[in-house]
Amino acid sequence: MTELWTIPNNHVIGEIAERIPVDFLLPVNESEFSNLSYSVISGQLPAGLRIEGNKIVGTPFEVSRVQEYRFVIRAKFDGGVSDRTFKMAVGGPDAPRCIIVTGK
Repeated sequence: MTELWTIPNNHVIGEIAERIPVDFLLPVNESEFSNLSYSVISGQLPAGLRIEGNKIVGTPFEVSRVQEYRFVIRAKFDGGVSDRTFKMAVGGPDAPRCIIVTGK
């Protein structure tokens, strides 16, 4: 039987930029399975992202430093379930801060 996921477990997506919209297709063999649905069952997606259909979409919120995320997505389909662990980081440049010192 064909494997649902096209990538190995503990797949590293890499670092995505804060405040930049993303639209990732989940790495699955959708044509081989029917009635697919997806959900995060452990960990969490970066704030601002969500699963819609077979994609991770949204705009990651700004972070003060690079934040790493680890999460498990469960795919349900006719005849079973299959889980996959992913790793992702969110980072980006922060606006410079100006500190004004008054006094002598």
